[in-house]
Amino acid sequence: MKTIIFAILTCLAGSSFAQTVDQLTFVQALKQGRAEGPIPAQQQFQEAAAAMQARTGSAAAITVLSFRISQFDQQPSCGRIGFGLYQKSTNTFWSQSGGQMNICENGYPPNRICPDEPNKLVPFNATCANGKNSVDTPEVAAAIASAIKGGSLSMEEVSKRMHAAKPAAPTK
Repeated sequence: MKTIIFAILTCLAGSSFAQTVDQLTFVQALKQGRAEGPIPAQQQFQEAAAAMQARTGSAAAITVLSFRISQFDQQPSCGRIGFGLYQKSTNTFWSQSGGQMNICENGYPPNRICPDEPNKLVPFNATCANGKNSVDTPEVAAAIASAIKGGSLSMEEVSKRMHAAKPAAPTK
C-alpha cells in the first residue's frame, strides 16, 4: 500500500497536477491567502483521493488546498503559492502531493527579463532580441532557490521523475 501511495503522490506532485487543477484555486490563494478547490476529474487523481480516504478512514472529500507563500515586490500581482491535497474533515494535508509555483493574478507565470536588459520586464514566454530565452527575475529566481533549498523539487527533477514513472512503450 505504501508503494502505491508513493507512486500516486509522485505522479500528483508533477507539473501535470498543477496544470490540471483549476487555475482559479491558485489565483484565489494568491489574492486571499488561501483557497480550496476540487481535485481534477481524471481517473488517476480520483484513485489517489480514494487511497487517501482509505488511509484516513474517512470518505469525506479530498480537495486541493493552496496558500500564498509570498508576493513579489517587483510584480505585486504575482507571488509564490504552495499546494497539496487536503481532507478537511480529518484536517489532513498531504504536502508531498503538491508543491509550489509562481503565479500571477491573470493565471500566468510572472514576467521575466532578458539578461541584456535586466530592468525591463518581458512576458514569461518571450524570446530576447539576441534570440535567447528570457530568464526569471532575481526575485523569482530567489524564491525558486529558497524552495529547492527547503526540499522542493526543481522543474528538472520533477521532469526526470515523471519520465521515470512512465511505463516503457511496448516493443514489437
